[in-house]
Amino acid sequence: MTPTQRALKIIDEQRKIPGRFTCGDFARLMWPDSPAWSRNTRCGRGSHTGKGMWLCAGSFLAKLRKRGLVWGRPHECGIHLTDAGRELLNAKP
Repeated sequence: MTPTQRALKIIDEQRKIPGRFTCGDFARLMWPDSPAWSRNTRCGRGSHTGKGMWLCAGSFLAKLRKRGLVWGRPHECGIHLTDAGRELLNAKP
């Protein structure tokens, strides 16, 4: 399974769970064992642990949207598969 197909599978499965699906949620499902989760990032007057993972997830989702595989935005209406995304998810490698 390619990383794109894995991401599409995660997005397809998240629609069955009610509630908001954020970039952080996507990142936790896509890269659960990444060492970047324990890195600190300074911002303003504090710091965040794992912020780079949120940014990476947002970038990955934007690339999928640009390819026409998904539509929507995590902070607005959520991410949903398009017909092209569903075809790629069901395609045999």
